[in-house]
Amino acid sequence: MNSYDSTSGEPAGKREAAADSPAPSESTALGDAELAWLALAPDESVRWRGCPRIQTIYPWLAVTLLGTLTLLAAVVSELVPWQGLLLVALLAVPTAWQYARLSRTVFVITTRRVAIRQGVLGRSVRTVSLEHIQNTTVTQGVAGRFVGHGTVSIDTAGGAPLAFWNVDDPSSVRRTLDRYRSRCRDRRLQNEAASRSTRSESIPGTLAQWQAVREEVRAVRRALDERETVR
Repeated sequence: MNSYDSTSGEPAGKREAAADSPAPSESTALGDAELAWLALAPDESVRWRGCPRIQTIYPWLAVTLLGTLTLLAAVVSELVPWQGLLLVALLAVPTAWQYARLSRTVFVITTRRVAIRQGVLGRSVRTVSLEHIQNTTVTQGVAGRFVGHGTVSIDTAGGAPLAFWNVDDPSSVRRTLDRYRSRCRDRRLQNEAASRSTRSESIPGTLAQWQAVREEVRAVRRALDERETVR
């Protein structure tokens, strides 16, 4: 299952023009209907979404196949009765569980937050505002560097860290996250500046007038001090 970056794979000019347009759906089960759990705000759009690589379950699948072949060989050699083949179902349980866990995990980056949905028997959703993200790191093992997958770890302020585990091209995912995190921070600073400007404009009078008032208050204070000194 591959991830999708809505701003990669396009010419620079085209990327800038489409920077604030919603990301298209993936060919996998990550369409708009699958993102209903995210409850996007009117001014919020999905910039990247993905899930762990299907190759994550290959080691479990290898164990299941090896165990099955071993049981078949034991039955054929009459070392184990044919009823021993029933153990194949037990061998398949861990692989089936890992596949269900992987297929129900979704990672999302929007213009305002990151989100993770996961869970097999139930559903767990965790979202964190981009403003609360303190740091992001990419971790890749030897195999991950070779085939191009890894984990993007996300440190948050006052909360447990998040992880986009075993995603394709984790460095690109991190760049996308940091880009929209930076935009969110710039937007917050602009809003704060606009708010301060509005508050300053709401104060009656000009700066010169308030400076004159200050000088008058100082003159009154000096006069009172001189009067106290004469007494």
